[in-house]
This record gives sequence, C-alpha cells and structure tokens, in this order.
Amino acid sequence: MAYLVLSRREIAALSLVCGKKLNTLSPMHRMDAFNSRSIKSDLKSMTETMNQFIEDGAIWRNAEGVPKLIRELQGVFTVIHTPDKVIRIKKASKEPFSEHYYVHKNEIGVIISINKEEDCYTLGYPITESSLGTWIMDEMIGEIPEKDKKEMRVSWNLENEEFELLALLITGQNYQYYRGTNQILSRNNILDEATLAYIREHNIFHPNQEIINKLENQAYMNQWLPSLDDKGLIRLDGDLIILHSVLGDGFINPRLKDIIEITEMSPFMRGKQLYVTEAGLIIIEPCMTNPMVWKIGIEGLKTTPKTLIDRLLQFGPVEINKTFKEAIKTGLNNHQ
Repeated sequence: MAYLVLSRREIAALSLVCGKKLNTLSPMHRMDAFNSRSIKSDLKSMTETMNQFIEDGAIWRNAEGVPKLIRELQGVFTVIHTPDKVIRIKKASKEPFSEHYYVHKNEIGVIISINKEEDCYTLGYPITESSLGTWIMDEMIGEIPEKDKKEMRVSWNLENEEFELLALLITGQNYQYYRGTNQILSRNNILDEATLAYIREHNIFHPNQEIINKLENQAYMNQWLPSLDDKGLIRLDGDLIILHSVLGDGFINPRLKDIIEITEMSPFMRGKQLYVTEAGLIIIEPCMTNPMVWKIGIEGLKTTPKTLIDRLLQFGPVEINKTFKEAIKTGLNNHQ
C-alpha cells in the first residue's frame, strides 16, 4: 500500500485539480479548508502549491495548459470525492490521528487518516476490504499481551432491558475487582450502597439514573436475570451471578486496552463499538429497530483479519418511521 502525506492546503489543491463534484458521502465535506472562501483568501499560496506539484510530477498540464492529476492520483481523488461507501474509524485512546475514513468505490479503497490538529492528512491506497481488516488488526488493535489466545466466535441479540441489566452487571463485577476481593457478583452485593455508587460513577456504557434505579426493583431483576442466563451471557447459581468469562474479565482495567468506534457514514449513521481486551474482542451494536435490539459479539484473539472485518462491516437492520424518512430527505436536500 502506498502512502501520501499532505498538508491541508496540499489536499485542497489536489482535490481542486481532480475536478470531480463531491457527492453527499465524501469526507471532504468536513474539511474547513475545502470551500470557496478559504481557497480565494489564500489563492497565492494555493497557486504556489500547485506549481510545486507540477515540479514534483503529481500534476501535469494538457495542451490547453489546464492542470491535471496523474492517473494514479486522479483515481485516488475520484474515490475520495464520489465514494459509494464510507466508514469512519475512531480510537478512544490518545494517538496522533483523530479519525480515519475508509472510502470505497468500484473495488478501489482509500484510507484517509486525519491528525488531531486537522492540518495533516495521510492517504493510504489502494486498499480492499480484506486488507482493511489487516490494517485494523495491525494499526488499530496492535499486539495484545495475552498468553492464551483462544479461538471463539459467539453472538447474541438482546432486548433493550437485557442490555441495560447486562451493562450494570458488568460494572458491578468490575467493582468486585477494584475493591480487591475475589467475591462473585450476587443478587445481594449488586444492590449494596457501595456497588450502586460505583456503578453510577464508573459505568462505561453511561446509563441514566432511571436505569440504575431499576436494579432495586426485584421484579425487574427476577424477569431479566433468567433471560440473560438462558442466552448464555450469565450463569445463575443460587444467589450468585457468574458472567460470561470474556464479558466478566474484558472490561476490567488494565485488561480493557482500547475502544474503537466503527461508523457507517450514511443517512442512517449505523455504528458499533469494538472493545479491545486481553480476554477477546467484544463488538456491541445498537440496532435501529422497534423495539430496539442490541447485538453483542465476541471474537477470540486468534481471529483472522477477514473474519473480523466481515463482522465489523455488517450492520444491523433499520426500521424507518415517517418522521425519520422526512429527516433523511431534509438532510439530503441540504447537502445538494
């Protein structure tokens, strides 16, 4: 894969020479420098940049003197300007890049990496969905220091109430670890004051107070705990609540290594979170259905790039009501 590192002015200059009109999906829309006001205010510097590209051989002039991109870059910028698929990839941890975009058109893909100051753009090309999986494994996930990397692939569909309860149980399990005990989570200790206080402050899924209050409702617990048990996310043993090993261990620091956000840039903005842990790769996706469904999947650390990318790029269904249809129509019209 070839890499091209560009400043804000350089990527704007190459985009202008490309000459392709941006479609609604193009990530160039988010670039402040790529608008007529910015370009006109810095026209001298833009001309100097184009002349430098002509010297370097990235731009040539035809018989009429009109600047053109070399064929390789024309293909790259055509994909960036008129993609048929765009996936945004963001990491929670601190790194030089704020976000990455995978843009795809006619079997050609490009990775655009934008630094935190948004003044440096790295283009990686050509890249396919298969090689995108390798890129995510190498660049986003990296090496995980785990001795016993297991093969595993499981998935569940949860109702909203089931997911809410599972999120609270995971945080309650974390509290048992932080307090330095080997105590297993139980129906009693998840309701004690210290555990509830910890859940309110540290829950990585950010539940609202109403959801946390449901824990104190025995009817709620009695209804949804057996449901999670039936699906294999927990195991009930009398009063004890034993979480699935990956869910119970994976979210505990320092075993939770990073969180990667995968978002389909479309009117639906479907997305999922990839939790990189020493216990396995946990994928959580909210599906826009009525009623709402949460998809949870686990990939063992021995998973292949192809298996992982297939799972990451498959998004759940969307059910569109009348209000949502009107919002999409309005949004598309505003981009035209």
